[in-house]
Amino acid sequence: MEGDMRMQEATAAKAEGGGRKWRVVMTNNNAEKTAKANIKPLGFETYLPMAISERPATPRRPKADIIRPLLRGYLFVRFDTRRDEWGELFTTIGIKGLLRAGGVPLSVGDNVVDAIRQREEAGLIKLSDPSDATKWTRGQGLKWIGPAADIDVIFDEMIDDNRAVVFFTFLGRTTRQVVTPLLLK
Repeated sequence: MEGDMRMQEATAAKAEGGGRKWRVVMTNNNAEKTAKANIKPLGFETYLPMAISERPATPRRPKADIIRPLLRGYLFVRFDTRRDEWGELFTTIGIKGLLRAGGVPLSVGDNVVDAIRQREEAGLIKLSDPSDATKWTRGQGLKWIGPAADIDVIFDEMIDDNRAVVFFTFLGRTTRQVVTPLLLK
């Protein structure tokens, strides 16, 4: 097993040319903050983009703004596959795994993380003005203003005034995501 890990590390280093790069870590459900806190003592740089979403009112509680991760279930971690002990990430509480292709951790360009950070205001992602969600139909192509740039998504349905269901492809995986309509155009 150790030989397999070393071969994967060598393949990863050759594929990317070395250096610290951003990687995408998958977290357990609602464990993004826990994972980030547990990675910090390992010495890795992390980035967890946060956004405000509105919790709808129910008969028992009023409507409220809550702060949640922009990309639920994902966290960015920067490391060098050749020099850093990134195998430690697999034993970290809150982490499910790394996004990989053929055993090699996928890297995300600095420009992607920088683009997300540029949308922040006071540590939270800036949201655009709300779109007219009543005009959207199931299967309609929209743009999700989010992680790096405008990402193509397919609209599925509105859950309520504050939440929309969309499908998008992120790093080779089609994902169903609930987002605020403020992020759609």
